[in-house]
Amino acid sequence: MIVGEWNFKSQAVNGVDEEYPDECHKEFEYQIYEENGSYKQTEFENHSGNGCEEVTPTAGSWDIDENNNLLLTINDVVYTVTITKLNQTVMEWELEIDYDEDGTIDIYTQVLTRRN
Repeated sequence: MIVGEWNFKSQAVNGVDEEYPDECHKEFEYQIYEENGSYKQTEFENHSGNGCEEVTPTAGSWDIDENNNLLLTINDVVYTVTITKLNQTVMEWELEIDYDEDGTIDIYTQVLTRRN
């Protein structure tokens, strides 16, 4: 059920809603999970001040482990993502990561909605 394209809906850090860093991220970026195990996240930036422009995407691979965790490999780093909800229209997941780089592990959650 994960195969397809997913739009960003919301994100939270330690249970507190977190705004996306800019309008480009929430409005234009999306994640793609292909059947062959490849992963891509489109990337948009407003470098010129003239609106959101597509830049080089983040690419990697994905797999599901024996515990039904999503394993995302990006730049040779494997992220173990716990899927908390997955159906035809919504994917919710959480990741333990030092989100704000303060030396403390945070619980980062995202809600995505199916794009196609």
